[in-house]
Amino acid sequence: MYKILRKTVDRVNEQTKSYFVDKLQVYDDLINEKESKLNEVNEKLENKKAELESLKDTSSKNNYTFDKSIIDIMTDADYKEKYFSDLQKKIDNEFDIDYEKIILEFIEQNVDDKDYFTASKIKEKFSSKLIYKIENELDLEKAILDELDEDEKYIFYEFKKQNKVKKLNDFLNYLDELIAITSPYIEIQVASSKQNYNHLSKYIKTVVNDSIYKGIKIIYKNKVYDFSLNERNV
Repeated sequence: MYKILRKTVDRVNEQTKSYFVDKLQVYDDLINEKESKLNEVNEKLENKKAELESLKDTSSKNNYTFDKSIIDIMTDADYKEKYFSDLQKKIDNEFDIDYEKIILEFIEQNVDDKDYFTASKIKEKFSSKLIYKIENELDLEKAILDELDEDEKYIFYEFKKQNKVKKLNDFLNYLDELIAITSPYIEIQVASSKQNYNHLSKYIKTVVNDSIYKGIKIIYKNKVYDFSLNERNV
C-alpha cells in the first residue's frame, strides 16, 4: 500500500509539473508575440521619424512653401484690374452729375429763412427781466405785442391762431419750435474732403461721410435727400 501510494504521489507530481510547464510555455509564446509586434511598431515609428526629418531638411533648404493658389491670383490679376477699371469708367459716365446745380436748386425750392430769423430776433428780445415784466401785466397779449415791431407781429398772430394766450412761456416755446423747423442750415455729406460746397451758401456745412462711394447726401430739417452711391449699391 505504501508503494502504491508513493507511485500515485509521484505520478501526480509529474502531471502537475507538466501542466505548469505547458502553461508557462503558453505565456512565453504570448510574450514573444507581443514583443515581436512591439518591435514592428517601433520600426515603423523610426521610419516615420526619419521621413519627417528628411522633409524638414528639404523645406529648410528651399526656405519657402509654394502655394499653388498664387497661380490663380497671378493669372487673374490683369482681368480683375481691367474689370474694376471698366466699372469705374461706367460709374463716372453714368453718374456724371452736377451736384452744385442740385444744391442750388434745392436751396431755391426749399430754403426760406424769413420765419427763422424773425423768430430768432423775437426770442432774443425776451430777456429774463422783460419776461418778468410782461408776466406781471394784466393784459398779456397787449404786453407782448408792444414789444414787437410790425414785421414781427405776424408771428404772434400765427401763434394765436393755434393757441390761447394764457402764458408768455407758451409763446416762447412756440418760438423755439418755429426756429427748429425753419432753420435754413443744410448739411451736405460727401465722399471725400476734396469736395466742398460751403461757398454756395452761408447756410451750408460740408461733412465727409466714409460710407459714401460717390455723390452727396443733403440733410435738411432732419430729412435726408440722397444723391449718392455706397459700396453696396456699386
